Amino acid sequence: SAADEPDKALARFDAFLTGQPAGVQLFSLLYQNPALLDLLSAIMGSAPMLARYMSEHPNVLEAVIAADFYGPLADLDTHGEQVREALSFAEDFEQALDLTRIYAREHFFQIGVQVLTGTAPAREAGPAYADLATALVQALVPVAAHEIARAHGNLPGGEMAVVAMGKLGGREMAATSDLDMIVIYEFDDDAAESDGDRPIDGVRYYTRVCQRLISALTAPTAEGPLYEVDLRLRPSGHAGPLATRLRSFVTYHRESAWTWEKMALTRAQVITGSPAMRARVQSA
Repeated sequence: SAADEPDKALARFDAFLTGQPAGVQLFSLLYQNPALLDLLSAIMGSAPMLARYMSEHPNVLEAVIAADFYGPLADLDTHGEQVREALSFAEDFEQALDLTRIYAREHFFQIGVQVLTGTAPAREAGPAYADLATALVQALVPVAAHEIARAHGNLPGGEMAVVAMGKLGGREMAATSDLDMIVIYEFDDDAAESDGDRPIDGVRYYTRVCQRLISALTAPTAEGPLYEVDLRLRPSGHAGPLATRLRSFVTYHRESAWTWEKMALTRAQVITGSPAMRARVQSA
């Protein structure tokens, strides 16, 4: 009744209750942890996205009472280690996607609750969401590349980098932000094709890796979606290829890019690739 919109808060709480496997367990939990009811009231009354998340994932309250839930938010390195550990249990591509979604939604919820309760200042939310997204992209690039290598082998001398743009590159993400990205690759001209049973040329090879990465990030699975991906900042926008060769990227920005495209690069951050490839792309 103390919420800004009590009727909506009660309706959201009703939806949350409906998803509970057993009401006795929930009320027993609230009885043992009275502060949880205050948190539920705050979420239901002023955070509809978190309320919807709780309705879809009724066991989430167990995470809230964990000792480390209100601890410092994980940084990029910590997320990277934890996501890689989670993916080590994946037996195939689909399971890898499910595991990343489970990991992401738990940390989305943690960031949102900490900001809502004032445990973490609001200014930390943007970098926290960006670190989470960066770690997930970094973890899913080798997963996507492995899928293409299984079908077509490896491309000798080939490398790929993902460049974060927009709010991801500027580390100003929100819970609903999509991922602005550019995929840049390079390979030896002498390596005309990949070395697998079904060889393909370098351009098609990295186009398929990019397609697989987009699928890994956007496809709705049994665990739900992960992110929307926006590749419109790549050279030539929708008219250009999904992935761009490094020398083509340099030529485009030297000779053809609009001013706003150059301005967009001020937020660019290279987030995946070998140290040498990252340095080449960042330098360009």
